[in-house]
Amino acid sequence: MTQFVISAQGTDQATDNEDLFQWLRNEPDLRTAVSLSEPQPTAEELGAIAEVAIAAVSGGGTITVLASSLKTFLTQPRGLHIVLKVTRPDSSTVDLDVERVRDMTVHDLAELIKAATSDKQ
Repeated sequence: MTQFVISAQGTDQATDNEDLFQWLRNEPDLRTAVSLSEPQPTAEELGAIAEVAIAAVSGGGTITVLASSLKTFLTQPRGLHIVLKVTRPDSSTVDLDVERVRDMTVHDLAELIKAATSDKQ
């Protein structure tokens, strides 16, 4: 079981993260695993933007639901290019965007998420 953070890297991060949070909360299998977290701002920042925290995602079925939901979220027409950054507890990251996921199957995206969030390097 791994906890990780997904944050939108679009032009309006706060709104995009809130949209992503609400989107994932609408998935019954993810509802209890999703929360908004507010990281501590760095010395150069006045404040930090809330990010979407995913906890307790361990089962293959839950990862598949997450992958399907993220693919749909990213491929919805929004008029803006949104990149989702998946950050592991060790601070390594994987970027997901519509160009990367458009032609992926949900299974392939689920495997990418499993690899990105695995406790093993």
